Amino acid sequence: MDEVFNASDELDALAEEDNMDEYIMIIDGTAVKQIPLDIRMMSQSVSKSTYAILAYNSPFAGQLLGRMFNKLMPIQVKFFRDWDTLIAHANELLEELSHELS
Repeated sequence: MDEVFNASDELDALAEEDNMDEYIMIIDGTAVKQIPLDIRMMSQSVSKSTYAILAYNSPFAGQLLGRMFNKLMPIQVKFFRDWDTLIAHANELLEELSHELS
């Protein structure tokens, strides 16, 4: 669980350095070996600056956890098996976000 919070803190620091108020989090689950099962702690690791969470190649357990997360949180995790489809969706979200900020 510490890895999740450390990664979240690092992401927030990068966003702050780049003066970003919101960002899209992309999680590559290809090499994930262990899924943190504490849904409450996972929900606390999501920053208020996170605009969207996109997950690529998540293992089955990660998808189940994500579906539970989606029932509890206003921000929704979307799962992708195809990298190009994920990137296309991320670009659509960035376009949406840029219109909201203008």
